[in-house]
Amino acid sequence: MKKFVWPLQRVLELKCKQEDLYRRQLVSLTEQAAGIRSRIMVARADLRLQCSQIKDAPSQTRLAKQELFLQFVHVIDNKIKSMQLKLQEIEQLRTETLTKVLHLRKERKALQKLRQKAIEQFTYEQNRLDRKNLDEHANIAFVRNLIAAQVNPGV
Repeated sequence: MKKFVWPLQRVLELKCKQEDLYRRQLVSLTEQAAGIRSRIMVARADLRLQCSQIKDAPSQTRLAKQELFLQFVHVIDNKIKSMQLKLQEIEQLRTETLTKVLHLRKERKALQKLRQKAIEQFTYEQNRLDRKNLDEHANIAFVRNLIAAQVNPGV
């Protein structure tokens, strides 16, 4: 029986590798987005904490703390905005990567179905050829026995 060789096997392997690569990239982008989200939440929590500390401060020091807070709040606000922009960029990349992963998965599954059908067809053809060979051998053996019986009728 000859070995099954599928001409598109290399394409299937490449699609699998591409899918794995994009899936790893998707995981990386998701982790980056989660990290940025947590830094944004920490920065916002820090702002709320500072506001509550100013609100709870004694009136003698509250004005100085408010003035200092107002001088530097725009820096923190700009930092949060830049992190949000970076998060949007990463989410856009993540969406594009997810689309690529889904597309590659669909292609891979289609190729796997084609491969399975090719294997089934190959197996069917091999079984058919094996049956044909067995039939030929049986016919040859039968004809030999028939000829031998005619040549040696008493045996």
